[in-house]
Amino acid sequence: MPRIAVFGLGHIGSSIVRRIKQVRPDWQVRGHDLRTGVDLTNPDAVRLALSQADAVIDCLPYMHNLLVAKEAADLGVAYFNLTEDIRNTAAMEPLSSQAPIVPQCGLAPGMVSILAQQMTEGLSAVEQITIMVGALPLDASINRLGYGLTWSVEGLVNEYCGDAHAVVNGALTTVPALDGYDASVSVNGVALEAAYTAGGIGTLAHTWAGRAQSVAYKTLRYPGHFPFFRILRDDLRMNDYKHQLTRWLRDTLPQITNDVIYIRITVTGIPTGQTAPITRTYTNAIVADAPGETAIQTSTACGALCVVDAYVQGQVTGRGFVRQEDLPYDAITASPFFAPYRVFTSYAQMHYY
Repeated sequence: MPRIAVFGLGHIGSSIVRRIKQVRPDWQVRGHDLRTGVDLTNPDAVRLALSQADAVIDCLPYMHNLLVAKEAADLGVAYFNLTEDIRNTAAMEPLSSQAPIVPQCGLAPGMVSILAQQMTEGLSAVEQITIMVGALPLDASINRLGYGLTWSVEGLVNEYCGDAHAVVNGALTTVPALDGYDASVSVNGVALEAAYTAGGIGTLAHTWAGRAQSVAYKTLRYPGHFPFFRILRDDLRMNDYKHQLTRWLRDTLPQITNDVIYIRITVTGIPTGQTAPITRTYTNAIVADAPGETAIQTSTACGALCVVDAYVQGQVTGRGFVRQEDLPYDAITASPFFAPYRVFTSYAQMHYY
């Protein structure tokens, strides 16, 4: 019986615990945070909790992830997290462990990198990989931003204020968040806009640098959202006032429970044995799959659990750092947790191969 520890029982962590109990009742799962009497900022408490687990799913805020990853590596406990933070992930890459270290699980980064990597199969040359994802209210008219809070405010500010990794003209580079503005994007007939944001691409740009001409991640929003935030960044120096921005957004934006996750992935390349390029497209609009859940819980929790499931089934066997795009696609899609990403509902279309 695998022993799974879940650190952090907030929005996503609590969903992960519930889903494990429902779908994999043979797993022994135990959640930890201050509500269970465990201070996960204390190295001794972290080490004690990890000593009773075979694997840990770290759902803590990004500023606490590195401590947990180091302790897990020392103990040889398999480590999985949900972070978008680029610096944390880079610091985990050189860690030595007898077990896998798999950061950036979930939706984006996470499942979208796994899907994009699979969409390059059979291509002798890859020209372009573009991933677009948006967590949005189902009701676009909720306010003039077309936006409400569906996840961590700290994560949102980090996403809007950081630099994004991308491949431009074949070379790895960084691009400012909110640049690369595209005013006209459609996902399953819904009008959206897109711009670069930090973190969502994970390590995919590094993997494809020098091999693809263009690799980029953009966040999707309803039309009119990004021009407002570009005013905040360019004219009101948002990047210099992250703490104030975080408090302001938390206090003023509505909390959303009726949400949707829009995904659009396109890969352009030349199939082996051919000379003309083709474009492959994956689109999906994920809604909550259980009463009381949100779409962001469904997509993030299931994305992470697909990877943990593959590990428990013996399909993720590496020691040390593992990139999302290097995970075994067949094992990921064989997991029952993959269900929201299967494109067989009226919300989704798949144009693939």
